[in-house]
Amino acid sequence: MELIIYGTFLALSFVAYLARRLANKGDEEKISVSNINFKSFQKSFFLVYFLALLGDWLQGPYVYKLYAFYGFKESEIAILYVAGFASSVVFGTCTGPLADIWGRRKMAIAFSVIYTFCCLTKLTPNFWWLMAGRVFGGIATSMLFSTFESWYVYEHSERYGFPSEWIGMTFSITTFWNGMIAILAGIISNVTAETLGFGPVAPFVVVLLPLVVCGVMVVNTWEE
Repeated sequence: MELIIYGTFLALSFVAYLARRLANKGDEEKISVSNINFKSFQKSFFLVYFLALLGDWLQGPYVYKLYAFYGFKESEIAILYVAGFASSVVFGTCTGPLADIWGRRKMAIAFSVIYTFCCLTKLTPNFWWLMAGRVFGGIATSMLFSTFESWYVYEHSERYGFPSEWIGMTFSITTFWNGMIAILAGIISNVTAETLGFGPVAPFVVVLLPLVVCGVMVVNTWEE
């Protein structure tokens, strides 16, 4: 049954990819011909951002199951969830101004460090460590959906001076691949936790790889 589900996902993903390519073929060819440097810059952003998205999506499917696996009551699990959401709401208003003051590249590096710490807290059944992880996870989520895109917009417009209408094409690509990455992350989480039998802790170990690589890529390839 799992093979049928995975095969269906892959087939539908391939069809969606072909449809997107056909729909945007004309515009992408124009950009490829008019500015090769833009395509290179675009790909450098995609590589880092997609790793960050993968790190985010890998955690989602097994958060609740992990807490239940550790033996927490539903009321305690609810508190942990509320802490994460509240953290995202409170600190989400600060990430944009902090990026302007501190620098978007440094904020992207901080995202990798904070989210890595968040995942490491999932390896212990201690409630207060898990609470700290939820708070830091909420902060990292806010950073993910503000810092990376703001870095791209600034570099696109201010450093390279590319046409502003090209920004929309970049974000349309990230929107499409965000969905594909979400599906892939769900499959990876399910395979490591269920198929391979490593349990609900496994996705939070696997996620360390894309998060660390994301941070290393920012340090080595991004400019401020």
